[in-house]
Amino acid sequence: MRAEGRAPVGLVAAGTHELEGRGGHQHPRGVRLRLAEDGHADAHAFASERFARIRAELADRVRRNQAAGTIRPDVDPETVASLVIAASDGLQTQWMLDPAVGHTAALELLDRLLAPTRAD
Repeated sequence: MRAEGRAPVGLVAAGTHELEGRGGHQHPRGVRLRLAEDGHADAHAFASERFARIRAELADRVRRNQAAGTIRPDVDPETVASLVIAASDGLQTQWMLDPAVGHTAALELLDRLLAPTRAD
């Protein structure tokens, strides 16, 4: 049984939650475009704080699941957290442009790649 009753890092649940019900208003590409504009210090601070919070939460989840034996012990939790955010945001951008993009399958694959091998 997996820790926290979900896939190793819960990417599918987290990723689909981000994609559903937002109507494009919090589209990651839109956030990046706003950050690129001059004079948006508040937007930059908001995004920086949001990513730091999400990275910390994901890294904690990875550590808990590593301790429970549901994530490979040889991966760095902070690096996994950064990878999860990058994958999720990139897939969201692709999905917003083309709803046929297999975001769920991609996140499920990432979960499987992080799962421990039989030798672990």
